[in-house]
Amino acid sequence: MDPLNFRKQSIGFRGAFIVMYNEINAFFSNLGGLISMTMQPILFFAFLVMGLNSTTNNFNYHGIIISYASYASIGVVGLIMTTQMSQAVYRSTVDKQFGLMAIKFMNGVRPFQYILGMSVFPIFGYLYQCLILYLLLIVFKIKGLVVLFPIAILVGIIMLLFWSSLGIICSCLFKNYQQRDIFIQLVFTPIAFTAPSFYLDGHEPLYLKILANINPMTYQLRALRSIIYRIPDITTIITSLLLTILVVILTAFLLDKIQLTLQEKNLKQFRWPCLLGWFLRLQVTSLFTLQNHY
Repeated sequence: MDPLNFRKQSIGFRGAFIVMYNEINAFFSNLGGLISMTMQPILFFAFLVMGLNSTTNNFNYHGIIISYASYASIGVVGLIMTTQMSQAVYRSTVDKQFGLMAIKFMNGVRPFQYILGMSVFPIFGYLYQCLILYLLLIVFKIKGLVVLFPIAILVGIIMLLFWSSLGIICSCLFKNYQQRDIFIQLVFTPIAFTAPSFYLDGHEPLYLKILANINPMTYQLRALRSIIYRIPDITTIITSLLLTILVVILTAFLLDKIQLTLQEKNLKQFRWPCLLGWFLRLQVTSLFTLQNHY
């Protein structure tokens, strides 16, 4: 293979399946992450949402009367999306820092296939947490959500691609783990809470209304609520889907241009990260060799 043309090499969608296989293994081997994912929807729904629901009367939302718990449950879904965006950031940052991204591209994985493959970890986490939330809705007898909630969650997978792609873009811009951690701490919480996740949409103060209108999560939550409450807002749904398509295309374009290295600079100071990077590169290289053999 000509090193100058390695970005033009492709093994087709088999490349996406290989990346997916790695991410599925990473998901089920991450016991600590699974415990954290289990607790998050329980904490936010059982303690925050239900606590506020007990002090809030039913209200009119676009012509239908709903409870606060019914409304804010979709806000928890939005919070889950941003959490899974952080997983995409972590996973793709590890890929970049230890040269795994370069190895995958050199073995014929194309940017779009890489995006699909790296989105598997966030999607599995999203479905797992939404399943827990769905069970909570049944236990607490939140009427009006049980029937169409699964459909809205499946639509949310497409919206989740927006956040996982955005996470991959951001990870490509980070020069070290400190930048990544600062980004996660300063960006994720404002994204979740400036959108109408827990406050009533249309009743916010002016400054919050301005922030909400430039937050993509706002349109995604409105789209999901319109599906669940059987008042489909086609314009909002299409806007959310178009945002996803645009960000996926932008991510694929940037991945095709990004400078790739087999080892991040300045890792010589840290023996364990270097050994970990060597081990991960060995595993990925072995997997691609096995796939190419068959």
